[in-house]
Amino acid sequence: MSNYPVLGAPQLQRFGPWLLVALTFLLLLPGNNVLPLIDTDEPRFAQATREMIERQDWVVPYFNGNYRFDKPILIYWLMRPCYALFGVNEFSARLPSVVTAALLVWLTCFIGTRWFNAVVGFTAGFSLLTCVQLLLHGRGRCR
Repeated sequence: MSNYPVLGAPQLQRFGPWLLVALTFLLLLPGNNVLPLIDTDEPRFAQATREMIERQDWVVPYFNGNYRFDKPILIYWLMRPCYALFGVNEFSARLPSVVTAALLVWLTCFIGTRWFNAVVGFTAGFSLLTCVQLLLHGRGRCR
């Protein structure tokens, strides 16, 4: 199936993934700093990252002075540079979720293009981008 010529495939193969990444940022970034941290986990991730910065500890997450080993540490590692760049706020706490959502959409498009063709890859990436779960989790509202 990948050997059949597709109309506009070179342009779609070249620009399609980046168009999807741009759309992801356009959908997920606006308003990311407007709502306060909600849900039960979102404020805990933010506070644990703040405590890691205060303790100057990259390994052991704490929440209110207690160990917080119930969640993987990668989210804290991703939030910490965002806090350093943009300050400790809602936008910085949610930015890693937006970036990883964009990366996932790009990767889906890339794999679909690689395995099949540019149209399939773009369609797969766009389909993922328009899923309600990605729109919710990609904004960092619930993890």
